[in-house]
Amino acid sequence: MGDAPKIGNSLLESPQVRKITFTGSTDTGKKLMAGAAETVKKTWKWQ
Repeated sequence: MGDAPKIGNSLLESPQVRKITFTGSTDTGKKLMAGAAETVKKTWKWQ
């Protein structure tokens, strides 16, 4: 695997990434959505 926060931040910062799908807690989702808002990325939680 790897360092999840580092990987997540890299995905959020990349202009090539247009959408992020994740599994995780509500807290993780909130952090991803906050980061995604900075670059207007779509987020979707896989259930």
